[in-house]
Amino acid sequence: MGDLNGDGNVDLVSGVQGRARLLVLLGDGKGGFTELDGLQLPAGNRSEYAILADLNRDGQLDIIVSNYGSGDVSVFLARKRNK
Repeated sequence: MGDLNGDGNVDLVSGVQGRARLLVLLGDGKGGFTELDGLQLPAGNRSEYAILADLNRDGQLDIIVSNYGSGDVSVFLARKRNK
């Protein structure tokens, strides 16, 4: 959980078991979430647990996901936001 898009609301990221991709849900600030459509984050086989951390110290949250089926991790570094 963390603010992925800089709107001040908590967003969720999860691996999708059985599919090699991530699920990103954007928070609306009222307890509801909407799936971020069109986002292509291909993870490894049987992606499961995801965490958010600023790996490269640029002030933005990056995504790390464990891939149970392939025995590795996928890392997605955030792109700079246009302000």
